[in-house]
Amino acid sequence: MKPDDKEANRWVIKAKQGNRKAFDRLVNLYQTPILALTYHVLGDYDEAKDAAQEAFIRAFENISRFKQDSRFSTWLYRIAVNVALDETRRKKRRKTDPLSATKLLKSDAHTETPAQEYEQRQENKEQHKRIFKAMQHLSKQQRTATVLKYFHDKSYKDIADILNCSQATARTHVFRALQHMKDYFEGSST
Repeated sequence: MKPDDKEANRWVIKAKQGNRKAFDRLVNLYQTPILALTYHVLGDYDEAKDAAQEAFIRAFENISRFKQDSRFSTWLYRIAVNVALDETRRKKRRKTDPLSATKLLKSDAHTETPAQEYEQRQENKEQHKRIFKAMQHLSKQQRTATVLKYFHDKSYKDIADILNCSQATARTHVFRALQHMKDYFEGSST
């Protein structure tokens, strides 16, 4: 479930007035999508947890500076992306178990038999593994823009705001990422 920006705005106003419980409500609203975002950018669950926590700390420390001329979620996502990208710059990416990426993906309700469900889960895991591996070959900006677009359903305007670039650049990042992934899959299938 996506957090409701209207609900968030009520808590932002109170948090800006120094109400810590209001900020705690914001953390509760956004902790899952922020953790998922940092995980998709970093590829390591422990690093993602640390990055998500750091993002919330920075947001708390700077909530009084939030001007509310954009949505709180966009502002928070920008902080989380910056923290995650700082982490990737700080140290080389560690190899991760691609199957752990499936832990953060939502599962759909199935009406299949247990054997069919198992087979489908195995196919999904293999597909997620291939996608995750292909994404490791993208630039940080391309990977982040693609994660925001397809894992977090962000518009190009939101992606541009989060990455602090133009909408055209955001579209280009996603387009190039998809092209690189297509080339990767075509090259790996032969």
